[in-house]
Amino acid sequence: MAGALIGTSVHLSCDLLSPMVGYAQIWLPAPFKAPLGLFSYIWLGGNAVVGFALAASMARTAFPRHLALPIVALVAVVGGTMYGVLNEGSILAVLAVLVIVVLSLFPEWFIQRRWRHLSRYGMLE
Repeated sequence: MAGALIGTSVHLSCDLLSPMVGYAQIWLPAPFKAPLGLFSYIWLGGNAVVGFALAASMARTAFPRHLALPIVALVAVVGGTMYGVLNEGSILAVLAVLVIVVLSLFPEWFIQRRWRHLSRYGMLE
């Protein structure tokens, strides 16, 4: 499941570079059927961030806690690089994935790092 979330988030991250016209644009469901326009970028980016964050959360249940984020980051970066270069043919797509991965996983990494620091020096009591 985490791998599927990573793959979907990589795809959404690369779609941030597409012009929001026609089929690339995000539409509201029926009965409204209205395009989101520039809000399509927010929708795609937000869903990509949430997807990577959920994948990291799921990985924590499958792997040791200290390995979960590195594994998700590695799979996302390798998958994003391959998808961006091979499917999109764009280095910018790879950069978009890298930015979204950092935005998604940095808060969790920072919290874990801070927690280890506090517990190491006995500040949690």
